[in-house]
Amino acid sequence: MSWSSHLDVADVVTRLLTDATATTGTVAVGHRPGLTGADLAAGFSAYLGAEVRYEAITPAAFGELITPLFGAGASAGVVGLYELLNAQAGNTIAEENSAQRLLDLAPRSVTDWLTQVRA
Repeated sequence: MSWSSHLDVADVVTRLLTDATATTGTVAVGHRPGLTGADLAAGFSAYLGAEVRYEAITPAAFGELITPLFGAGASAGVVGLYELLNAQAGNTIAEENSAQRLLDLAPRSVTDWLTQVRA
């Protein structure tokens, strides 16, 4: 999937709000090519200096984990979204409206993001 951090989204929003010449239309934020769960785990491993593994779970199992935190209603919405995403072959943003192409803004690596949020 085209993973992005909240910092990547903030960079794009800041550019769009402060640079009237940046672009018009929709700008997609995320990694191209998309990252896998193993890619995310590798970024955490590199940052932490310890092995981190990714293990896929079903959307329903994820819903069970988050229901105590968010309640049944909110969790059901998240589960529904993940069920739709899980039914697709992939979830990668298009090149033509990517922030990389339109704004020359590349998303942070997982390791860079962790370094910045843990600073």
